[in-house]
Amino acid sequence: MNKLQGVLLYVCVPRPVPCFDKAKGTEWKASIAVDEDQADEFDALKTKQVAKKVKRSEFESIYKVAPPEGDGKNIYVITLKKNTHYKDKETKELKPIPEAYHPKVLLQEGDERIDITNEKLVGNGSKGMMSFEIRNSPQYGDNAQLKNLLVTELIEYVSPVRDAGTEFDNTPAVKKAPAKKKESAKVESAEQESGGPF
Repeated sequence: MNKLQGVLLYVCVPRPVPCFDKAKGTEWKASIAVDEDQADEFDALKTKQVAKKVKRSEFESIYKVAPPEGDGKNIYVITLKKNTHYKDKETKELKPIPEAYHPKVLLQEGDERIDITNEKLVGNGSKGMMSFEIRNSPQYGDNAQLKNLLVTELIEYVSPVRDAGTEFDNTPAVKKAPAKKKESAKVESAEQESGGPF
């Protein structure tokens, strides 16, 4: 088992987010809501990650989308990540992961799979699959790492357009505080006495 199928949530590909440990830089990240059988299979792999049990009644308030179809009391959410950098064994410095190894987002359209990684953002409630690979670290043990996403039903996320400062449009011009004016007058006076600012 190296694929999960279900409802995609909070897909941060290609826009990485800061790691919980800020010293590690940024990471690609995505979650998927799966059924209990898939959750049990995933947990049986004994990786660092486990399926999170979410009450159906609380799902929409957490993920801002209607819960997946079904009548189960709980929904299982698995979150996978991949760091955008790796630690060089010789220099111990963080170096960017080569582009060939970045996670991709593919859209299934009929018999075609189209790479939409840098074209469209996957919104919560989209349906599809998430692939992963298990990486072993002597220090941290087995780790399931995000690989790629295949979207079969896309709900495209569109960022809201915001006009900066619109809340101040009808505000009258603000006058400078009197203290600032006095200070400014002192500076001008000092400049005149000294023959200029330089």
